[in-house]
Amino acid sequence: MAVTSPPPPPSSHVSGEQRLPLPTSIFGRRIFYGWYIVAVAFFAAMMSSGVSAYSVGIFVTPMSDELGWSRTALSFGQTASTAGMGVAGLFIGGLLDRRGGRGLMVVGAVFAGAGYILLGQVQELWQYYAVQAGVVTLGMAGMGAMVTNVAVSNWFVRRRGRAIAISAMGISVTALVLPTVASWMIEEWGWRAAWAGIGVAIWVVVIPPSWVVMRRRPEDYGLEPDGGVAPVLDEQREAQRQELDGAIWTRREALRTPALWMLILSFGLGTMGFSALLLHLF
Repeated sequence: MAVTSPPPPPSSHVSGEQRLPLPTSIFGRRIFYGWYIVAVAFFAAMMSSGVSAYSVGIFVTPMSDELGWSRTALSFGQTASTAGMGVAGLFIGGLLDRRGGRGLMVVGAVFAGAGYILLGQVQELWQYYAVQAGVVTLGMAGMGAMVTNVAVSNWFVRRRGRAIAISAMGISVTALVLPTVASWMIEEWGWRAAWAGIGVAIWVVVIPPSWVVMRRRPEDYGLEPDGGVAPVLDEQREAQRQELDGAIWTRREALRTPALWMLILSFGLGTMGFSALLLHLF
């Protein structure tokens, strides 16, 4: 009597894909799960960096007119928020490395949405500073570019530049849409209700997809970055890639690298000038 051998167990690649919340194949065409991560990062960029950069300036005039605050006083809230973002990054970076971006994005969206709703309730200047530099800043740090860029980078190597560029386009979409929409809301509802509308929009747009879609890295599900193995172009380049992959720096080693400080200085100065321009442009 012939003995039928049992079928081979499914590979970790297949079982890993089965554990992912969204399909990796539609109509017979494979879809790399990393592009779902990019899509969520796109919408998070719209509601984090996009909103924080293009929202406050629209509200400066109506808030100043009703509350009697000077433009300088309102500007200081944005300055304090920027400083708070830098401090928060020292702690969020470690959490992101250990746990991934899913929880950070959900909690960050909760804080950011609540912060904008609270901005619509402020009566005193100290309340504005506390909400802007505290609640809103924590929210933006949790769901902003610092988290989304790392989440996208974990899923891509060869196409990392393209993936991050697509996700960052959410900021540009916000720049096109938010000034018109926010101005309409202020005219129709008043600036307090407009702030609340932005807060609720953050909850709706960011929290559900972040909770459902975001995953730490492809290796956790038997996958590889970019959906496969990166091609070996030649022996020398492959050897360089392996050497770079093994060069994991500690925080202390990175802080002693001049290139890191040049990057910090260039991005910092550029952001300072651009943020000031956007705040007072309207």
